[in-house]
Amino acid sequence: MLKQWIHNNLRSAVSISLLSVLLLGSLSDRTTAQTPNKFTRFSEWCQQKATLNSEARYTVNVLLKEAKTQDCKQAETALTGLTDLSLLNNQIKNLQPLATLTNLESLELGVNQITNLQPLSTLTNLQNLSLSGNQITNLQPLSTMTNLQSLNLAGNQVSNLTGLSNLRKLHTLGLERNQVRDLQPLSTLTNLKFLILKDNQIADLQPLSALTNLKLLWLSKNQVGDVTPLSTLTNLTFLDLDHNQIVDVQPLSTLTELEGLHLNSNQITNVAPLATLTKLNMLLLNQNRIEQVQSLSALKNLGVLTLGENPLRDRTCPIQPATVCAF
Repeated sequence: MLKQWIHNNLRSAVSISLLSVLLLGSLSDRTTAQTPNKFTRFSEWCQQKATLNSEARYTVNVLLKEAKTQDCKQAETALTGLTDLSLLNNQIKNLQPLATLTNLESLELGVNQITNLQPLSTLTNLQNLSLSGNQITNLQPLSTMTNLQSLNLAGNQVSNLTGLSNLRKLHTLGLERNQVRDLQPLSTLTNLKFLILKDNQIADLQPLSALTNLKLLWLSKNQVGDVTPLSTLTNLTFLDLDHNQIVDVQPLSTLTELEGLHLNSNQITNVAPLATLTKLNMLLLNQNRIEQVQSLSALKNLGVLTLGENPLRDRTCPIQPATVCAF
């Protein structure tokens, strides 16, 4: 009986011990996997590297490679002294270790695996920021970066632009290949000169009407039918409206500084309003419903006029030399 009692109790003790080890191991793993409270110095991120989750640890290693040293304090000196940093195509996911690099003025983070921009909100000295080719949806953390002059967000998953409305120093903004519908947050960005919005889901251009400093505007591959709001953008020298649903181009007749105008793949029938755009040297009108183009004879500066896949009644080029035209 005594022998059986000892055997049963030993078996219970072993089971409890094993369970305790498993639980402690699990808790230890979980503690290691968590990113600690935000450090205020890069050297702290570096010194605590072993305790970080794999994504934060990976970013620290990328930065150490950039600093060309494994010494934490030397790396901090090198990195915090930088004003320009490129981490293009590095498979970075976690930006927390970058939050201490507050002297940065230019940062390239294109073609990574970034979803969360919150750590960048401390980098208020940034003037140029590229985040193209990531997986970003929330732009709110960028709202603190009021010194930004150039911002590239091409090829993300952005639909809400609210976080950009405070960035009034922006002169260049790239938002192509996103999921943007509502442009209202951009209406305050009156210093913009270059705006790329191609390949989105935009129909309403009204918020752009206040952006009278724009010089180059890309809006191809959207759902634009009414271009009336663009009539106020009289400083434009280039406008891309390819692959939309435009019928009436009359509002564009005020854009007399235009040198390049792309209107391929729309539903245009009457091109006469474009005759006022006498500075044009390139006019693309392929794949529309145009029957007559002689009204374009006033465009003496044209070097390229494309008219392919239109139901033209007369294929005589309205411009000399005739080689300007491509039917």
